[in-house]
Amino acid sequence: SDLSVLTMSLAVTEDKAPLPGKNPPEEKSKGRDNRKPEPADFTVEIQDSGGASAQLPLSRFGTLLPPFKARFTKLAILDSIGYQKASEPIFQTIELPLAAFAGQAKRFDPAKIKTIRLRFDRTASQVIILSRIGVEEF
Repeated sequence: SDLSVLTMSLAVTEDKAPLPGKNPPEEKSKGRDNRKPEPADFTVEIQDSGGASAQLPLSRFGTLLPPFKARFTKLAILDSIGYQKASEPIFQTIELPLAAFAGQAKRFDPAKIKTIRLRFDRTASQVIILSRIGVEEF
């Protein structure tokens, strides 16, 4: 129906993503990265069985926040010894109404979804965990 939504449960990690065809980057030091994190964004493309497709940025429906850095103990030295990373992934559920995709492409029929593509083309290299994806019908 027009009320159906594509739901995704996603989390951004502080891991470094390798470039395609390259080895993962080596950690230069055990120190923590102090750069200001930015929200992640990518394009969601849905194709129906007739070949019509619609694509919209994830940021149109919600903000996929960077990992929240926290101290786990009162002493910073214990954090650096006991924990490899300064954060844990926190999953966010983002709902994308299929009506928005139908409005973006005339021939696209959300009742006949065949393919869902996530194109990581809007944010610099980040590691994103996809835990759950599905269509909820109302």
